[in-house]
Amino acid sequence: MRLAVLALTMLTLGACEYAGAFDGGLSRNLKWFSYVGAKDIREACGPGADDRFRFVYNGIYTKHIRTYDIHMLPGGKRASMTVYTRSEPNLARSLNLSEIRKEWDGEKAQSTLSIQGISELRTALATDRFTTDRPRRLQLPSNEFYWTGAACIEGRFHTNAWLYPTERYDALKFPAVLMHYDRTEVPLYKARPVGERDDNPDLNVGNPLYEIFYVQLGPDGFVSTDGLF
Repeated sequence: MRLAVLALTMLTLGACEYAGAFDGGLSRNLKWFSYVGAKDIREACGPGADDRFRFVYNGIYTKHIRTYDIHMLPGGKRASMTVYTRSEPNLARSLNLSEIRKEWDGEKAQSTLSIQGISELRTALATDRFTTDRPRRLQLPSNEFYWTGAACIEGRFHTNAWLYPTERYDALKFPAVLMHYDRTEVPLYKARPVGERDDNPDLNVGNPLYEIFYVQLGPDGFVSTDGLF
């Protein structure tokens, strides 16, 4: 399984550009850097643009990823929310290739955020200082836990990131709001110390089947290790 993940990761570093859609798990891997970088949101952002938000949770990339795309609907009173989650296939439970592919492709759910939900999200982002507390050049390894956020708010593009374990990460409010309105029914693979993980990143240094890639919070957005954003 890790060999397949490695192959997909290396293909990802060749980067296809995300343009608003995925066609299964392979497509998502190929376009991952572009998607996290939110170039599509940045290019559409400007005076008069609808507010949009994209949040990505990396719970060790090969184990669990979770994404949220939120787009204000006409009138500004409601928003569409698309949630995607993918966890590591359980090979001990099934060796059926169709079941493994289904788990790898992940699960998607769509819903509508009410005025209350939008208000809760905006309040949480203000508390988290989403647009102001932004550490530049923060590196985010694929084998760790982190959140990223990209948004067009009142015509301005913003990005931010939070890496575990840090006080900034522990203080976050917006993930609880997202999970409250999440309809996938897939539990979050929560961040945990190395001693409580079933894998030890320190023991996998140099292991070719444990390839690590990085996303970095740059001055104007996110960049990959190869600068593909």
